[in-house]
Amino acid sequence: MLTLQLFIKGRWHDAAQLNIQHPHQGRESPALLAYNFDYAVEYLDRNDYASCSLNYPVMLIGSYAARPWFTFLDDIMPAGASRRYWIQQLGLQGKSAAEQDFWLLKSGTIAPVGNQRIKESIPALPAQSQLRDRRFPSEWAIERDSDFLAYAQQMGAASGGATGAGGEAPKLLLRYTPQDEVWIDTWQDDVHNQDAHYLVKYPRGARSAIDCDILRAEYHYYHELASMGFDTIPCEKMKLCEGSRYPSLWLPRFDVSYIAGEKVMYGLESVYSIMRKPPGSYLNHFEVISTLITHLNPDRRAQEAFVIEWVKRDMLNIAFGNSDNHGRNSAILKKDTGMWLAPIYDFAPMKADPEGVVRTTQWGRLLRRGDNINGNRLLPHWMTWCHQTDYWLSWPYWPDSLSDSKSVCFSEVYQHRFMTMPALGFDYLDQRIEGWQL
Repeated sequence: MLTLQLFIKGRWHDAAQLNIQHPHQGRESPALLAYNFDYAVEYLDRNDYASCSLNYPVMLIGSYAARPWFTFLDDIMPAGASRRYWIQQLGLQGKSAAEQDFWLLKSGTIAPVGNQRIKESIPALPAQSQLRDRRFPSEWAIERDSDFLAYAQQMGAASGGATGAGGEAPKLLLRYTPQDEVWIDTWQDDVHNQDAHYLVKYPRGARSAIDCDILRAEYHYYHELASMGFDTIPCEKMKLCEGSRYPSLWLPRFDVSYIAGEKVMYGLESVYSIMRKPPGSYLNHFEVISTLITHLNPDRRAQEAFVIEWVKRDMLNIAFGNSDNHGRNSAILKKDTGMWLAPIYDFAPMKADPEGVVRTTQWGRLLRRGDNINGNRLLPHWMTWCHQTDYWLSWPYWPDSLSDSKSVCFSEVYQHRFMTMPALGFDYLDQRIEGWQL
């Protein structure tokens, strides 16, 4: 039996009991989820940041059942580079992938993004330990210094606070002090400490020249998105740091905030989780839009805004060469003020990646031309949710801003590598946009 904790109103609550009935089967095991009585009394029927998932509102009596296990668990357990790291750290190499799933969930879900964690993953702090108070120069994290990584291991067997973010690119979840120092917040129990929260990304793959340039381009992408008026990761405190071997991208976290001097952690649930789909699944945009609208239940005006935003974001992915549009790279951010699409994140020219990253969320075979969209055929489908409003009246002018953005994103050092790369198609972006027939 595992305990799911949710961070609400400045503290961690024992929210629900999770029973993975056959641990050796991993995610294929039958699973039961039951909210704790006291928690359910306080948050009865809540289906927002106070529930484990939008699919499982808080209820007082009974339990939810799933087989395979609940897809929201895939949001919080180690994945990608973090998963490989944890398998080594926990000595799970000899176990089946299914058994690894269970032990990673039980022991590695210390400090994922969002406001959930597994209570049993939290390491005990040794008596008289100084680990909680240790701070390191930020350069040590930039260089992935061996002493700093050893500290990360001590913070709970390679603390989930350090490696709790999924994805193929190695990441660290760090706190950053005004004195230019970093530390790992394993226990997340000091609600008044306002050291900045960062997700630090390093180049994926072999950290080749192209891997490094993709990461550098991601930094400039966010700034261009912000200048175009899109909701993306805050750029004011974003940093691109050049180490002696490779760069690192320091991204301020948008799932944590401070209100009246006290920490607030927001819920974050991926499209995969909401769609009840396992990692790697192919998705259809129309099915995703319909499902998200059902859960968000917006009024007509908000529904139209949501659909327009979703469509624009996919056009951004196509125009900027970001083919990595799987269901964990879009999410719903759950706040006490409401729920909406999370800011744009994991946005980079992934079509340039030598591993060949393909689009896994698509409009459908008859509604696209290769990786491009067929506007004439898609518009009637979009009109199911969006009627003749001023959103559509302003639409013809919006794609023009995409063609203007390429000169900004790929100026100077990136010009020679990305602007002429056939896979990205920036040399003929104007023709591609015209071909969308919008």
